[in-house]
Amino acid sequence: PPTNLSRHVLARSKEKFIPKPLTIPSNEWQQKAIDFVQQSHQYLLKYPHLLNVDKDRGLTNQSIIDFQLGWNPRDIFETRELWGLPGMSLQGGSHLLCIPQGIVIPSFRTDIPIRIKIRRQNWKPDDEYPKYHIVAGGTTCPSIYGDISKPLVIVEAELDAMLLQHFAADYCCCIALGGVSIKPDVVVDRILRQTTPILYALDF
Repeated sequence: PPTNLSRHVLARSKEKFIPKPLTIPSNEWQQKAIDFVQQSHQYLLKYPHLLNVDKDRGLTNQSIIDFQLGWNPRDIFETRELWGLPGMSLQGGSHLLCIPQGIVIPSFRTDIPIRIKIRRQNWKPDDEYPKYHIVAGGTTCPSIYGDISKPLVIVEAELDAMLLQHFAADYCCCIALGGVSIKPDVVVDRILRQTTPILYALDF
């Protein structure tokens, strides 16, 4: 007979997934994000080799332009208030907002910046901090690349989605989860329910 644990697992497996609305960052955050993305984008256009400084990612100068990729040449610490954020993080941490050196990977929805992710240049396998840093104040949600009327490929990393779009934009649309624990918002959920086929191609 089912144990209490198996009944609990079965009950949870039957729970209906309800996607959450997309939360748009504040106007102050959006303006700071636009300024930072543009500055880092111009830097990478000037020094495009930095995109492949530690390995060949397969992306080109045209990819830099198409996806507004950038490079942050130094660690930046600014007050959170400059980005329209409370002076202290929800976890009670530093009042400073950190933007590490590395590849700047912006995400947009209808041309609105919703997240800035940095692929940290100084990351090492034994680092106490993750390889990818999300600038505080941005939205945690999947990123959409390409024509949503085309067959869909779901990947984990934004750079993977960009690479697919660089070579195969005529054949598919890509959604980058940005992390395996990130769930679809209402917009992505609607796209998934209306699209066929879907190729599920996460890192593992």
